[in-house]
Amino acid sequence: MKHIFLSLGSNLGSRLNNIIECINLIKKNSELILIDTSSIYESKPMYNTNQPNFLNAVVLIESNIKPLQLLNELKKIESYLGRSIKNSHNKPREIDIDILTYGNEIISFDELRIPHPRSPERIFVLKPWTDIRPNYKLPGNEKTISSLLSLLEGKKNDIKLYKKNI
Repeated sequence: MKHIFLSLGSNLGSRLNNIIECINLIKKNSELILIDTSSIYESKPMYNTNQPNFLNAVVLIESNIKPLQLLNELKKIESYLGRSIKNSHNKPREIDIDILTYGNEIISFDELRIPHPRSPERIFVLKPWTDIRPNYKLPGNEKTISSLLSLLEGKKNDIKLYKKNI
């Protein structure tokens, strides 16, 4: 079984319900085992800042399914929760699920790169990740999640705790 970290984000509709429902759909998938869940944080949008704030969480799952099959399963969840397939990157969305890691593998496909290449610059990923595995190291990176977060100290006002326990 591979340990897999996922990032969840929502900034349209009932953001909290979108995150909770996403987690419930992950639990219902017989090929995915939910191991741990961070608190939920509210964060300012990055890249395209002219949109509503996000709610974000990180979850740890276990699975034996292959990375591209996992991506397809997660896209089904996104679609079910209302995300348009045509929705381009960095736009408002009901739910966004990113695969952050897949075991200790480094994977590069046209449609999927793991570890997620922008994780180290995203406070909305690193802060919730420290809730569940602060000493985890990204494959190919010697820094822990906590130490990567400390490099973003200047952005700490861009994120705040929204809900402690899911």
